Amino acid sequence: MVKSKEGVKLQSGTKMSGQIYHNLSRLGRASSGLARLHNSSLSRNSVCKSQLPGTQQCLFLSTSKKNRETIASDLTATPKATVPVEVEEPVKKKKYWVSQGYSHESEDEDINVRNRVMFSTVTLGFVLLGFLMMYMPDYKFRDWSQREAFLELARREALGLPLIDPNIIPPERMVLPTEEELGDFEIII
Repeated sequence: MVKSKEGVKLQSGTKMSGQIYHNLSRLGRASSGLARLHNSSLSRNSVCKSQLPGTQQCLFLSTSKKNRETIASDLTATPKATVPVEVEEPVKKKKYWVSQGYSHESEDEDINVRNRVMFSTVTLGFVLLGFLMMYMPDYKFRDWSQREAFLELARREALGLPLIDPNIIPPERMVLPTEEELGDFEIII
């Protein structure tokens, strides 16, 4: 085994990246039959061997205890990437997250939409609606009738009339039925 700038040269004459060799030897999987790694196009647990010009056969190594088989696949020649690909870590969900009904995929979106809905319902709905109802004009004229009653009482006191007149309508203008017209009709007073 010889180390060089490009990587590690195995006994069979194939080259492999130093990081992959370190990972494979640590897992106990390094052997002289492993071939050269295509550095930038595959994940770090894969080893590629060139069979024909323009094609590669790759072995994806599994470290799980349940399945220790390898998957072989043929890949066409891929261009070497010059920029390393950054892998984003997946968003961690709470183990026992229950959706509020606004989003079933994203917990953050579900919480944000729920907060916006609750804010608009409580603050804009109840508080602003309450202020609107308090400062609304008197559409049933309740305040007008009370003010008119005070003005009428002041007028009657100034003229010396009784505050409440028993004859609001003059008796001459009222038309009542006669006794014959009423007959046996019971009048409750």
